[in-house]
Amino acid sequence: MGPEPTIERLEARDDSAKRVVYSIVSGSLPVANYVSTMQLSAIADGRTKLEWSSTFDAAPGATAEDAAKIVTSIYQGGIAGLQGRFGA
Repeated sequence: MGPEPTIERLEARDDSAKRVVYSIVSGSLPVANYVSTMQLSAIADGRTKLEWSSTFDAAPGATAEDAAKIVTSIYQGGIAGLQGRFGA
């Protein structure tokens, strides 16, 4: 059996501000109290800027470095997926 799936909850969505806030409810990631914000804003030449930030604690049994590394890896993979889909 594979790793436990990550369950996220939509905390806030503001279409006019182009912002979404979500939290992680459960999963196997080494984080606790995870809340993330994704914010889009227009920049020059019809391009869009993504600001993706989060706050979290290390889960019991994990170090802050472990938690930060996995979150950074998720951001890198997610952003690469978006760039591949919509262009860099």
